Amino acid sequence: MATKNQFIASVYKKYLGSKAQTFERIKSEEKKRSEADPQYVKLGITKDDVDKWFLRNDQLAPATKAPYKTKFNSFVAPGPKHTFQVDLFNFRYEQEVNFKKNPPPPHGLLCVDVFTKKVHVVPLQDKTAASWRDALDKLIDKMGRPLNIMTDPDASITSIEIDEWFRRDKDIKHIMTRRHAAFAERSLREFKQNMYKKIRNEVKPWPEYLNEVLQRMNTGKQSDDADDDKVYPHRATGMSPEEAEKPENWFEAHNNMEIQAKRKREHPELKVGDKVKVYRQKSALAKEVVGDYKYDAAVITNVTRSNGQTFYKVEGEGKPLLRSDILLFKESEDAAPRQQEPQQGAGEEEPYLSYKRKRIIAREKNKELRENKARLAAEQKEAVRKAKEDAKAAVTATKDRMVAEAKASKADWDDFARGIRERAKLRKGG
Repeated sequence: MATKNQFIASVYKKYLGSKAQTFERIKSEEKKRSEADPQYVKLGITKDDVDKWFLRNDQLAPATKAPYKTKFNSFVAPGPKHTFQVDLFNFRYEQEVNFKKNPPPPHGLLCVDVFTKKVHVVPLQDKTAASWRDALDKLIDKMGRPLNIMTDPDASITSIEIDEWFRRDKDIKHIMTRRHAAFAERSLREFKQNMYKKIRNEVKPWPEYLNEVLQRMNTGKQSDDADDDKVYPHRATGMSPEEAEKPENWFEAHNNMEIQAKRKREHPELKVGDKVKVYRQKSALAKEVVGDYKYDAAVITNVTRSNGQTFYKVEGEGKPLLRSDILLFKESEDAAPRQQEPQQGAGEEEPYLSYKRKRIIAREKNKELRENKARLAAEQKEAVRKAKEDAKAAVTATKDRMVAEAKASKADWDDFARGIRERAKLRKGG
């Protein structure tokens, strides 16, 4: 008779899942066995038993999140105006309801200096490429010219107008990440929180509060009172964005960010010819079984370095990609499912297969099933076509035969009638 741990292990390896799911499946399995065999004695497995088994066998449990979601590296810009992150946002809080006749701009473009954390926002009436281009000009006039501008893959930023803008301003490099502009989104969250507080107290078009909110974020002063000189520094730099802009504070701000930077993930070196998987942003309605990376591997065709960043040109992709947007493709993942699994002897325990490995094997089996199904469908279609052609040919041959027989029969009747007429003439003549 199996022990508690052996029974828990067998149920977990069969279904996988969380602790709660494993416990529920254990109760269901024991119920089925007791109904099938009245002499079956339940092991009395409790939730504590399952928790202890998971604690001792944590290496068997698949991670709730992939390594690229829990392990990441922080980006620290070397100085001010090195990298700007830009992100588009919508702002409709109490705006459409209270200003129906003359609504304020529903969109805005936020820009943040990754080093100083200084923020500026330009309201937009629409999200077209022309609005993006004009807003970029305004942001640069206000914050200065950076070396890099990083954005996420918004539809407007990938337009021809924006490409022409970056070709015109060759001193600014456009970096487009497949993920999110993290610094811009964090600043945007703080911007909206401050704007919500203002509009909640007194509803006005949000651009009227823009200068006040930006001043609060860039100076670190949370009060408008003249007597309140308290400044709340930024957590990363240890000072306000205005103080971080001063050259005498650059070294201290950079050190503060380096001390807090996280280096949890190690990226293996990549070179031209390596196979990688490219990150794809999942849609809001995508299921959890849809992977974050494209299944098919692509080849790196070029590796370049610019402004302290390494860019990888991947076959089939338009713009060069960052290292965080690609994943090294392991040949073993592609070759293992095609290898024949060794036969297990009688009484031997089946080897443990991770959820990822089972998905790979199932994917290969489904691919073969689809190919066989398509081949059978093509063969059936060809057989039906050939049968129709044979039936048509048979009908045509039967028609031709019947016509020929009719013609031959008609000729015989004509000869028979002609003979009767000739005999009749001979009798009359005689």
